[in-house]
Amino acid sequence: MERQERQETPKKINDSVYEFYRGEDYKLEVVAFHGLCFDTYEDAYTTTWQDKDGTKCWLRDFIADKCPEAHVLSVSYDSCAKVSNEAGRMTFSNLGRILVQDLIHLAEVGQRGCPVVLIGYCLGGLVIQQLCIEAEKQYDQAPDGASKGRLDKFLTNVRTLLYLDTPRAGSSLGDYLRETYKCKGPVLEYLSKSSASLSSLNREFDSLVLEREWKQFICWYCYATKGWDSSIELTPALKVVTEASARRDAGELFTIEADHSGKAVSTAWSTNLVEVWDKLHNQTKQFIKMPAKDTCLGLKLNDSVYEFYRGEDYELEVVAFHGLCFDTYKNAYITTWLDKDERRCWLRDFIGKQHKKSRVLSVSYDSCAKKSNEGGKMSFSKLGQILVENVIHLAKVGKQGCPVVLIGYGLGGLVIQQLCTEAKKQIDQAPDPASKGLLEKFLKNVRAILYLDTPRAGSSLGDYLREKHQCEGPVLEYLIESYTSLSSLNREFDSLVVERQWKRCICWYRCATEVWNSIIKLTPGLEVVTERSARRDAEDLTTITADHSGKAVSTAWDELVQVWNNLHEKVRTIRKTKLPSSVPYLLRSRKVQKILKKGRCPLILVGHGLGGLVIKDLCNKTMDEVAKNGMNPDQLQALEAFVRSVCGIAYYGTSHTGYEYSSRGISPEFVGRLNSDFKWFITNHGCKELVVGETRPTLLTDSNESVIVDEFSASHGIQRNSFFPVAADHSSICKPESPLSNSFLYLKHFIHTTMQEVEYRNLNVRRKKRRGMAIIISMEDGRDGSDIDRRRFVDMADYINFHPIAILNRTAKELEGAIQGVLDRVNDEDECVLCCVSAHGFIRGGELFIYDTHNEAINLRPVVLKPVTESPKLVGKPKVLVINACREFEDDVVPKPEQIMPNADDCLLMYSCRLGEETWRRTDGYEKGTLFVGEVTNQVKWLYQTTDVQDIFAEVKRRVWELAPEVGKEQLPVLHSTLSKRLSWRPK
Repeated sequence: MERQERQETPKKINDSVYEFYRGEDYKLEVVAFHGLCFDTYEDAYTTTWQDKDGTKCWLRDFIADKCPEAHVLSVSYDSCAKVSNEAGRMTFSNLGRILVQDLIHLAEVGQRGCPVVLIGYCLGGLVIQQLCIEAEKQYDQAPDGASKGRLDKFLTNVRTLLYLDTPRAGSSLGDYLRETYKCKGPVLEYLSKSSASLSSLNREFDSLVLEREWKQFICWYCYATKGWDSSIELTPALKVVTEASARRDAGELFTIEADHSGKAVSTAWSTNLVEVWDKLHNQTKQFIKMPAKDTCLGLKLNDSVYEFYRGEDYELEVVAFHGLCFDTYKNAYITTWLDKDERRCWLRDFIGKQHKKSRVLSVSYDSCAKKSNEGGKMSFSKLGQILVENVIHLAKVGKQGCPVVLIGYGLGGLVIQQLCTEAKKQIDQAPDPASKGLLEKFLKNVRAILYLDTPRAGSSLGDYLREKHQCEGPVLEYLIESYTSLSSLNREFDSLVVERQWKRCICWYRCATEVWNSIIKLTPGLEVVTERSARRDAEDLTTITADHSGKAVSTAWDELVQVWNNLHEKVRTIRKTKLPSSVPYLLRSRKVQKILKKGRCPLILVGHGLGGLVIKDLCNKTMDEVAKNGMNPDQLQALEAFVRSVCGIAYYGTSHTGYEYSSRGISPEFVGRLNSDFKWFITNHGCKELVVGETRPTLLTDSNESVIVDEFSASHGIQRNSFFPVAADHSSICKPESPLSNSFLYLKHFIHTTMQEVEYRNLNVRRKKRRGMAIIISMEDGRDGSDIDRRRFVDMADYINFHPIAILNRTAKELEGAIQGVLDRVNDEDECVLCCVSAHGFIRGGELFIYDTHNEAINLRPVVLKPVTESPKLVGKPKVLVINACREFEDDVVPKPEQIMPNADDCLLMYSCRLGEETWRRTDGYEKGTLFVGEVTNQVKWLYQTTDVQDIFAEVKRRVWELAPEVGKEQLPVLHSTLSKRLSWRPK
């Protein structure tokens, strides 16, 4: 196996992760965690794993030799027992959050599908437990599918844990350092034998190990320790970890003849630690997946486009199109580009490796000659429209501004022509500037087209398949020279090539073909594409010694390498269109300002210190101006566009309590009001938040230093799992030392994930027609905070593509007419109806009544529920009803089942509370409105793209039940359903 050179100096991936070795196409990931340190941890990630002389490293010089197929990483983290300005301040909870971000999201451990082995020395074993528990928690809470997917991959691919002298039941070292050296580091809490935190950590982790079926290897260092961490003498010699603590409740335990000096392998290198690793590796190897013949399936971007390689900041895009197929095309996007042994893929293993800064895509489309259930029904005109949508609009080919090279094998060359001519037509017809811009960018950035044995003037294969195999696929029309369709396509495309000055490279496969598409014997051997058809009117033509078997590179790999190199050299000489790299210059550009004002691009705001509150104030004031509606339409449109564009906000060292800014005339009361208004903005516009907090004190005067914004103030009122502390003070937190600093990587990752969500959301809005009508009934007179509930319902309905109609403060008679008016607007294409009711309520005579605007009782069942559930227009369509009202009894009559749940099919009904309970609503303060409505709207927005509606409402029920005691209430929503199948609001 080809291997990468070992790195004498570990490669820094981010502030927490260092790479010691990376095997070519590695199939095993090994991650090592150092142990407890005294007052500095900067070098522990490497010194922990060195031999006695400090000349060899166990991670690099042992594991790399034993496992050349491995990827070996070491983790650096604040594990200091002694508190100082530089270290000893990290809590276990913050450490877990940091390592989830740095190891899983940034270093992408566990994302390749190969087994992951976690090695922890001393405290490092407990840190592994904290990391895995935090990953599991965030998996349950992750609002976006991308984060959830990465966390699930990590937890799934972890196979084995190796503990090296880990005090899993506590250690006397913690007490010794407290008493002798006055150490107060937060990590010492987990070394106390009586620690409730340690017990809780072990209990949660044991449950996770059982659930995930992880294998644990326990090593105990049996010698007493005299010298610890190079500088601490333990008098008398101390048994740092007892056998009982190392073993805890594990079955198999390996005894290592070494002490707990602070170096995991210093005296244990040549002992049975080697045997332990061999046994661990042998058990882990069973999870290593051997490569299949088709070793690269590609990342699916949509139904047509697969990504085989993507370099960082790529400067070239290559898009490949397969050729004609017989009766199935499902795997043609990959098999076309495999070598003779089907082990290597030309797109990935040649182009991807040859050009590290490239993006390589393959296109899948219906090119079948024979009609079947699997394909053979796609016309060329329809195919062009689909590929314009999937390749240009969704996969964003050409948007980057770098050169685009299109490669077509056989029929694929003609498909390229159809794609480009269709894009040209749509530019003239595009109704919105955004679509027109993407199409124009694509055509502008296409630089060259490589035809591989394309029958540009027809092929005898079309007639052969018609006569011998009764094929009638519409694509065969373009293989017959006498057909006007092919002539018209060539004529339009020739005009486009001249206009755009594209380069064309023609390759002709000169050998006769005996077997086509692996199953069709051509008797006698057929010249599928003649030289004249391949050349057509081109001057230059390259002859390839290969046949037209259906695989473009099967026997022509080396020849095509030379063809590609010549083509790439020509592409490089063409002037590129690049955006200026200076961000300030871009912001000064009137064109960019115009785009921002019109809301044509997402906006992420970043604030340091007081700047974070300025961002909040800006958003609040913009919302106020929009609400006043006291300006001309152009100004109003610009403000509304700004509000729609803000999709993410990052805070660096911002105090969200305001106490730190009192000396500047900003009172905590003002900040409280600011937060209260801003909470509405964040919740209802789907914004993400990132908080980067400082952990080191800032030097204020020669003798005075302090942490200016502490963790509580920095994370107050912020979205869950959004706070990340970094090793920096208040002034350096936003000045990263390098692109690998966490303060920079966190922001980069935040921007990347936020943009992914925005693109997915925009895709959903663009591609999905109206889902149905949403009736929002709200009785707001005398109900403070009910306007917030109504706005939440309206925004939620609009967010998931319902058409919301709000009915406010009506009498019983007016309400019946208004509901009927909305139902009359339901059309046949609507797939669902949503009805949300928010009002004062009570139970009388077994019926639920709500108060109207005149404080008169309305029987909810005949006035609201029955018209919606029994409407003739909604027969067979799901009806979702959400009732936010108290259900306290005015008498002793218990409701009958038919009074609670309408006797109708396909209904899902959720009450905000049980019979006899009240629905809790806050009338002022930070979170106005009802707890129930807040959870319904938030959970639907967060989960509708990935989760069925029944499961979303079950999560709402669980959340309300858990949160109600925090405000001194007891409230449990009730869910009833007559749905005949699972209901989904996922984008289609």
